[in-house]
Amino acid sequence: MMQSGRVLRYPEGSPPKIDKHSTGGVGDKVSLVLAPLLACDEVWVPMIPTAASELPEARSINWKRIPGFNVNLDEKRALKQLEKIGVFMIGQTEDICRPTTKLYACAT
Repeated sequence: MMQSGRVLRYPEGSPPKIDKHSTGGVGDKVSLVLAPLLACDEVWVPMIPTAASELPEARSINWKRIPGFNVNLDEKRALKQLEKIGVFMIGQTEDICRPTTKLYACAT
C-alpha cells in the first residue's frame, strides 16, 4: 500500500517521527494540542488524516473550520514547515494516502 502513492522522504539524520492516530470525534481536538506539544520534544509529527474528506468525522474537515488553518500544503511546503516547527497537519492528496482514500470511498 505504501508504494501505491508518493512516499514522503525526510532528510537523513532528521528527528524521530511520531504518529498520533485517531478514528475521529474527540481525537481531532486532541491532535491540535498534542501534535505541537510533541514537536516541542525534538520529534517530528507529520499528520495526514486517513479519513476520506467526504466523511463527516474527517479531521481535516474540522481543521479547515479554524480561521487561517491551511490543510492544503503541498509536499514541499509541508516538509519545510516540518523542518521549521516540527509538525504539519495536512489533508490527503490524489497521490498521498491513495489507498486509504480509495478504501474509505468504497465504505461510504
